Amino acid sequence: MLDDYFAAVNAMDAGALEMVFNHSNVHISSVRRRILDNATDVVAYFAAALVAGWHHSEWDQRTVIHASPGKVHVAGCFKRFRADASLISTHDVLIIVTCENGHWGIKMRSNFL
Repeated sequence: MLDDYFAAVNAMDAGALEMVFNHSNVHISSVRRRILDNATDVVAYFAAALVAGWHHSEWDQRTVIHASPGKVHVAGCFKRFRADASLISTHDVLIIVTCENGHWGIKMRSNFL
């Protein structure tokens, strides 16, 4: 699912993003908290990054640190790249994935952007 997340983000595919999230989705960064109620909100959030030169993101590593039948915590690290594949930044992240009404999706992300 986390591979599907970056595939959807990198393609700016609202339909695919809808499939990887459980809404409302919460994103906590170093400076603010955002609540994203639907895939359109998520696409708008990432579209703003395009202005800053972001082209795509890739996972560097992911590790499940806690798991239960209805929730999983994943610690990870990802990298953001420009279109020419030059590195913009590297970020640690904690992702909480939940099962809601039988659907597994990302519920919360916390990173130090």
